[in-house]
Amino acid sequence: MHKTFKDTKFARKGSINLMSRFFAMRVMSLVCILLVSLLEVPVFSEELKTYHSNGKLDRLENFKNGKHDGISKKFSPKGKLVGEWVYRDGHLEGTSKIYYENNNLKIESNFTNGKREGYSRRYYNDGTLMMLELYKSGKLEGPQKTYFQNGKLHKVQLFKNYKLEGLSKTFYPNGVLANESPYKNNLVDGENKSFFATGTLFQSGAYENGMVEGPWKQYYESGEIQFEGNHKNHFKDGLEKEYYKSGVLKRVFARVNGKVHGFEKNYYESGTIASVIPFKKGLAEGKYQTFYKSGAVRSIIFLKNGMAEGEGKIFFESGSLEIIENYKHGNLEGLVQNFDKNGQLKLERTFHMGKQVNVLKVLPKDGHKQ
Repeated sequence: MHKTFKDTKFARKGSINLMSRFFAMRVMSLVCILLVSLLEVPVFSEELKTYHSNGKLDRLENFKNGKHDGISKKFSPKGKLVGEWVYRDGHLEGTSKIYYENNNLKIESNFTNGKREGYSRRYYNDGTLMMLELYKSGKLEGPQKTYFQNGKLHKVQLFKNYKLEGLSKTFYPNGVLANESPYKNNLVDGENKSFFATGTLFQSGAYENGMVEGPWKQYYESGEIQFEGNHKNHFKDGLEKEYYKSGVLKRVFARVNGKVHGFEKNYYESGTIASVIPFKKGLAEGKYQTFYKSGAVRSIIFLKNGMAEGEGKIFFESGSLEIIENYKHGNLEGLVQNFDKNGQLKLERTFHMGKQVNVLKVLPKDGHKQ
C-alpha cells in the first residue's frame, strides 16, 4: 500500500507540470499573433478619376499600394467608353477591351501577368471579325488570320516565337489564292508565287534569306509565259526574255548587276527583227536601229548617255531617205529635212531645244523654197 501511495503522488506532480507548459505556450502564441498584427504593412486602396475639359469623365482607375489594381476605364469627351482593362498588382490581367465610337468592340485581348496570352481578336466597326491571332507569353505563336469584311479569309500567316515561319497565304475577296510565300526566320525563303483572281499563276520567283535569288517567271492570265529572267546576288542578272502569247520571242536583253548591258533586240510576232538598241551599264549608248517587218532599215539614231545625239535618219521601206534630223541632248536641234519617195526635198524646218522655230516649204513643181 505504501508503494502504491507513492506512485499516485508522483503521477499528480507530473500532471501539474504539463498544464503549466500548455499555458505558457498559449501565452507565447498570443504574443506572436499580436506582434505580427502590429508589424503588418497597411493596405491602401483608392479610386482615381480624371476629367476632360468639358467636365466629362476621362479615366477611372483603381490602385492598390500605388499600383494599378482592378478595373481601369477610358472614356471619350462625348462620354463613350473607349476601353477597359483589368490590372492585378500593376500588371494587365484577364480580358482587355477597346471599342469603336459606335460602341462595337474593336479589340479584345487576354493578358497574364502583363503579357498577351491566348487569342486576341480585332473587329471591323460593324462587328465582323477582322483578325484572329494567338499569343504565348506575349509573343505571336501559331496562326494569325485576317478576314475581309464579308467574312472571307484574307490572309493566314504562321508565327513561331514572334517570327514568321512556314507558308503564308493571301486570298482575293472571292476566296481564290492570291499569293503564297514560304518564310524562314521571318524572311521569305523558297519559291514565292502570285496568282490572278482567276486562280492561274501570274508570277513565280525564288527567294533566299528575304532576297530574290535565282530564276523568275511571269505569265499571261491565259497561262502562257510572258517574261522570264534570273537574279544573282539579289540583282537581276543574265538574259531576260519577253514573249508574245503565241510563244514567239518578243524581246531579249542581258543585265549585269541589275543594269542592261549589250544589245536589246525586239521582234515582230512573225519573228523578224523590229529594233536593236545598244546599252552600256544601264544607259542606251551607240547606234539605235529600227526595221520594217520586211527586214528593211526604218531608222538610224545615235544615242549617248540614254539620249539621241547627232544626226538621225528615217527611211522609206524601199530604202530611200525620208527624213534627216539632228539631235542635241535628246532634243531636235537645227535643220530637219523631209523627202518624198523619189528623193525630192519637200519640207525644211528648224528646231531649237526641241521646239520648231521656222518652216520652209519647197514647191514640188520647180523645187523653189518659199
